Amino acid sequence: MSKIIAEGLVRLYTEQSQHVVVVKVFETKEDMHDHYSKLTGKIEERDVVAYTTGKDWGLQDGFGPANEILLVDGSIDLRLIVHECTHAANDIYLVDYVKPKDEATKHYARDQEPIAYLMGDLVVAILGLLKDLNVKVSMKNLNL
Repeated sequence: MSKIIAEGLVRLYTEQSQHVVVVKVFETKEDMHDHYSKLTGKIEERDVVAYTTGKDWGLQDGFGPANEILLVDGSIDLRLIVHECTHAANDIYLVDYVKPKDEATKHYARDQEPIAYLMGDLVVAILGLLKDLNVKVSMKNLNL
């Protein structure tokens, strides 16, 4: 069984709908990969230290659809969080703003402002959640 050492969710409001992003922090890469494989049915590269899945799981506390960001303790830094949030934001953006799905490329080329604002909201929300969960986030890549 996969060992999750911290778990929580953020609720995100867009102009179009409400979404949930679930964050799970695993003790090891193996735990995260096992969870990911069970969730998606896929077996991926074992060196990966994070995944983001997008899925319409129905409503979560009145919100939906949901994304799940999977992280490994000791491998979390700001660059990784922003990278995974970008995947979640892209999924949310496509659900809310791009219909039908085959219009995605054309639409992305025309207007990226909604995704830019969504990115900021997600980064702030996930960092706040990880702080509340007492999960240490490395700042080594910030070069401050």
